[in-house]
Amino acid sequence: MVQRILHILSSISLLAVIFLINHGIGIGEILSLASIHIDYDLPQVLSYAVYIIAVVLYAWILTRFFKKLRPGELTKNNIEQLDADNSGLLAMILAYVFVGLSISNVWTLLAVMLFLLIFNLCGSSHIYNPLFYLFGYHFYYVSSAKTKLLVMTKIKYPMGSEADFSNCRCLNDYTYIDMSE
Repeated sequence: MVQRILHILSSISLLAVIFLINHGIGIGEILSLASIHIDYDLPQVLSYAVYIIAVVLYAWILTRFFKKLRPGELTKNNIEQLDADNSGLLAMILAYVFVGLSISNVWTLLAVMLFLLIFNLCGSSHIYNPLFYLFGYHFYYVSSAKTKLLVMTKIKYPMGSEADFSNCRCLNDYTYIDMSE
């Protein structure tokens, strides 16, 4: 459960970064809100770089803990169809950009992030983090007789090929991470 929350926070952290950049909020301003005063403020560009590096680093750290997730298995026997998620990245990034640009204040941002966290925890949804593309993961939808699952893997499967994800870990009931290299 804790790892699910951490992964959801990682995926929605992009929203906060877009909000901070859109509103020109630098690290010095954030520190002063926390009653930490510094003699100088970083240039905005450096603040933005720190935000981006922080969310990418956070996502990368989470990948180091994939081995601790509960095991799951998807074999050729229970995979009816394998579809590459070609449009997911663009749709997800555009959703973050447009929502992040339209949020007007910090309280609205926190409310939206809280709602996204709750909906992802309580709903039967995939946990989709576009930052994992940076680490070489490919996203596939695997259809079986009863459900459609999202699988992240570092192996690229050509269209029409068969897949065997026997070395998987479960992020939730609908999102799997293939541990094969």
